[in-house]
Order: sequence, then structure tokens, then C-alpha cells
Amino acid sequence: MPLLKLFRTKHQAGVCLILLSTLGFGLMQIFVSKTRSQISVMEQTFFRNFVCLIVVACMAKQQGVPFWGERKYWPHLFSRSLFGFLGVVLLFYALRNATQADVTIVTKTDVFATTAVSVIFLKEKITKVQLAVMLTAFLGAIIAVNPTFDSTPLPLLAALGSALSSSVAYALLSYFAGRVNSLTIVLNFCLFSTLAGGVLMIPGFVVPS
Repeated sequence: MPLLKLFRTKHQAGVCLILLSTLGFGLMQIFVSKTRSQISVMEQTFFRNFVCLIVVACMAKQQGVPFWGERKYWPHLFSRSLFGFLGVVLLFYALRNATQADVTIVTKTDVFATTAVSVIFLKEKITKVQLAVMLTAFLGAIIAVNPTFDSTPLPLLAALGSALSSSVAYALLSYFAGRVNSLTIVLNFCLFSTLAGGVLMIPGFVVPS
């Protein structure tokens, strides 16, 4: 990818992209919370993925990337899309009904769930150093965010469900490495989420201001 040429190694590129992704998701959470009084969860999910669908489809077409991937990977792509969709919906619900700090900390448990799924199903290995780093980072996040956990139980359970669903989706991304193009993965996820969110938002659809 041309973007990788900006960095010395793929590892550096990956770290920078993860940081940008974290910033993007943080901003998304703020806007989800700010529109919660007017826009339903499914409508938020629809527009989030509809915009991404258009952008990624144009990128895939420009680069000649297959939209659907090989048939043998379709069940895995569907699973990734389904769990990714559930993760987003549960996260949006949690953000609407709990404090940002509480939701942020609960969803950060996805790093441990993803690691567990990767070790069990993908046979990846986790070192003691990596585990120590994850625990330290999680503790640092708790100190920085300072959650109060005074939110009601249901939204916090939704946040935990989002973390678990996302962990499966993230583990599948590791499985796709070298097998399915990243644009194909994102395109399938956005298409699934746009269609599912579009159908489910119809009963409560409102025109955004």
C-alpha cells in the first residue's frame, strides 16, 4: 500500500494506524453520545457504515480489489461482519445509556478477549512480557479515565458484550492476513452493517437536523 511508504517498517505503520484508529473511535463515541436524544441506535449504525461503504467501494474499485473475496472465505467474512455489527450496535447502546468513562474502560477488556480467542482458535502464542504490557496499559487507562461505574448494569453489560463481539471480529482479522484483502474485509462488513442497520432503523427513522 502507498501509505506504508511513509514509514520505515510495517510495524511502525501498524502502530501509527492503531493510534489513528483509536482517535477516530474516540471521536465517534463522542458524536454517538451527542446525537443519542434524536437518532436511534440503528440509524446511527446505518449512517456510520453507509459513508464508509461508499469510500471503501471506490477505493476497492480503483485498486482492482475483489469485492467478495474467494468463496471458501465467505463464511469467515460473514462471521466477521456479524460480530463486528453486534459489537458496534452494543457499543452505541452502551454509549447512550452509560457514562463515557465507564463504557471506555469496559470495552478496553476486548484486548484480553481478543488475545484469548487468538490463543485458543488461531494457536497464537502470548508471552509474559506481552501480558504484562497489556495489564500495565489497562491499569494506565483506568487511572487516566477514572471511571466511577455508577452507570446502570444493562448498559455496562452491553459494553462488555461489545468487547466480546469485537474480540471475535479482531481475531478473524488475524486469520485473514495473507488470505483476504483488507479492503474486501471492510467492504463486506460495511455492506452487511448498512443493510442490517438500514432495515432495522425503518420503524424509528427520523430525518437528521
